[in-house]
Amino acid sequence: MRYFILEQGEEYNRNPNIKGWYGKLDQHHIKQMHARLKDKMIFEVDITEFTLFPDILDKPVLMVSADMKDIIFKYEKQVFFREVLFIDTEGTQRYTYYIPFLPRVDCFTEDACASRNKDGMKNGVVNVDKMWNRHIVEAKATNEQCIVISLDLAESFLRKGLIGIGLREVKFA
Repeated sequence: MRYFILEQGEEYNRNPNIKGWYGKLDQHHIKQMHARLKDKMIFEVDITEFTLFPDILDKPVLMVSADMKDIIFKYEKQVFFREVLFIDTEGTQRYTYYIPFLPRVDCFTEDACASRNKDGMKNGVVNVDKMWNRHIVEAKATNEQCIVISLDLAESFLRKGLIGIGLREVKFA
């Protein structure tokens, strides 16, 4: 099976400016507090006429649209989600995203960990045996959030016509 690193596409970099997220939506806080998080978190966002709301946001933490959430759930029933509601500062528009809590798997080979760059895995090599037939995981080997998905899941995202998705193929062993 082929695998990819899932990220927000570089051309979709006009994200909303989220107010008051620090300490609530950062990667380390989410992982430590996931059991005690509210079912729904609400944040104000500053938007302009150029702001995009793609189906995936990877900063400050991975968030996905309802369509993307539904596809993930079809492949991985054990993933649970927390709802994040963005309301523009004028209160006229609402956007709903979901934070997926993915299984953390040490799925990269040791060679890949040694060749890691500051942006995460550049030339990752996935150890297929450690994936255990999962379609989406968060890689343990990096300090940054690194999401590894299967070819089947990537194709489902693309067939649905989701926007903002960036995929980088990784080798497998």
